[in-house]
Amino acid sequence: MNDYVESRNGNGGVCSRRVREVSSSAAIKLVDKCCESAIKEGGSNGLIVFGKSKSSANSVIAQVDKRYSHNQCDGVTKIPVLFVNVPVDSTTKSLATLLLHQLGAGESSYKGCERAKMNRVIALMESAGVKVVVCVNFERMVHKEKLNATHNFANLLSYLVYMTGVCLIAIGRQSGVPLLETGSQLNKCFEEEVLVGCSRREAN
Repeated sequence: MNDYVESRNGNGGVCSRRVREVSSSAAIKLVDKCCESAIKEGGSNGLIVFGKSKSSANSVIAQVDKRYSHNQCDGVTKIPVLFVNVPVDSTTKSLATLLLHQLGAGESSYKGCERAKMNRVIALMESAGVKVVVCVNFERMVHKEKLNATHNFANLLSYLVYMTGVCLIAIGRQSGVPLLETGSQLNKCFEEEVLVGCSRREAN
């Protein structure tokens, strides 16, 4: 496995971070460790897990799904880890609605502009005791023909981290890299980045 330094342009200059290439099982352990640390100690030392291929990304997502996808709030339950699976063709407004749904908000709260929805999301996350947001299929926020839409997603996520102090864990394919190069503060929300290599079957 190889390590290398990745430098990306962001708001305020170039942000460099060492990237480690790891196995899918090692990536799962890092996700668990990141969640445990955030729950016990607080802080927002985020993690990015990129898969070299669709199958390598999906292998990690499948295991994370089993561990955390049941973590939904009913408006009363405390949930330290909030799991979000980004839908295909999502928008920032629909993502805000999805977050409200995961947090147990009623349909009446789905109305309004994006900022109003995000303010509700932030209030509900605080009352639910959310310490970690696990965002899978991260790359679906990238809109190749709509760069402004990609930038809006990056701003939404960095705003969420800034306002709540949660740890953000993003998991998906390498096609999600443009989200980190939008000029937003999102790239600075992640302390560690790993790359899950191809399986032996794919390599042969």
